[in-house]
Amino acid sequence: VWQHGDFSLNNLLITSHGAAIIDFDEFGRTSVPLHDAFGLALSFPLSQAGCCPIRVVECLGACLERYGDSHAIDEAAVRPLLLHHLLWRINECEPHPTRAALRARLLDVLTSVLTCDDDWAEAVGRAVP
Repeated sequence: VWQHGDFSLNNLLITSHGAAIIDFDEFGRTSVPLHDAFGLALSFPLSQAGCCPIRVVECLGACLERYGDSHAIDEAAVRPLLLHHLLWRINECEPHPTRAALRARLLDVLTSVLTCDDDWAEAVGRAVP
């Protein structure tokens, strides 16, 4: 399934009457599973410049849980797919000087994923049926 590509809070328009998804510039550039679920989950803490009261791992767990309600998720694949997502987005930021701050925050998340096995395993275990 093709992915939006950079699905996040920034690309949602929400009103009292409904919601719409915008900005399809990166649509179809990847069909990697969970790419958009990861993008949405990471957009909560990344959009709040360190002020988000919810930890990254909790945001990921919540989005994976909702995704898992309608899709089968192989628990062993989640972490490698997340690493792919992070590396993809870090690479996409590289040629854009205006995305340097986002790239730095994504590198911080990547470091956290690589060094916090217990937290990540626990979140994935709760989210995956």
